[in-house]
Amino acid sequence: MASSFAHLDAFARREFLLRRKLMAESDLHTVYSCYALFLFSPQYTRDHPETVAGWIDYVAAQPAEREIALKRIDMILAHDVRARLGEIRQPALAVCGDGDFCTPPAHSREIAVAIAGCEMVTIEGSGHFVHLEREEQFFGAMEAFLKRH
Repeated sequence: MASSFAHLDAFARREFLLRRKLMAESDLHTVYSCYALFLFSPQYTRDHPETVAGWIDYVAAQPAEREIALKRIDMILAHDVRARLGEIRQPALAVCGDGDFCTPPAHSREIAVAIAGCEMVTIEGSGHFVHLEREEQFFGAMEAFLKRH
């Protein structure tokens, strides 16, 4: 599970309510410019401004499926699997970036604590898009986990 959550705490709930309002009321370039603040770490944005700007331009240019996007946010707001995490009996790995503003590391810790034997890897200097920002560390952690199991 990468940059995941079992439920939204008060912080994340406010974030997704804001994201819902943005999606409903703003032009797509504004929406994804704001989303980039939630998804990319400050360090990555400083070091790779062209990549972040390119991501914003790319996603803003895609056909708008606002109703689907709003329903997806509603689904995220309603998501709560805390009571079911203890049922997981397979090896599990929770990976997150230490600078994840969208789903802060506390969300991954909650998952790791609730699943017996769950391993947790926090990758320094990365945000929600840990798989893009720290590709080698992310996939290295995945590979090491898979080799152990």
